Amino acid sequence: MTRLVREGEARRRALDEAAARQRAQAADDFELALALRRKETLRDARRIEETARLRADRMVREAARQVEVLREHRDRVADVLRVVHALLGKAAGHLHVGEAPARRPGGGLA
Repeated sequence: MTRLVREGEARRRALDEAAARQRAQAADDFELALALRRKETLRDARRIEETARLRADRMVREAARQVEVLREHRDRVADVLRVVHALLGKAAGHLHVGEAPARRPGGGLA
């Protein structure tokens, strides 16, 4: 081979090796970028999940509080109704009020 051909071949090999190193570096950089992106995405997903969990916990606590308030109101109303029922029973006994007359199907008294 001539010197010119040998120098050309050496130059081509050197350029091929440099290109292979650049491709390898680009692949490494790409993998690193993907890994960082995955890490960021997972961190964002965990943050979103934690925020949703905290919100759901607050909603459940608030619903439980409202249920307790409603139960307290129900119990108070039930107590008042029991007292009213007892008082009406006593009043009916004092007034000698009997059963209400039955109604006819047309709406009049029997």
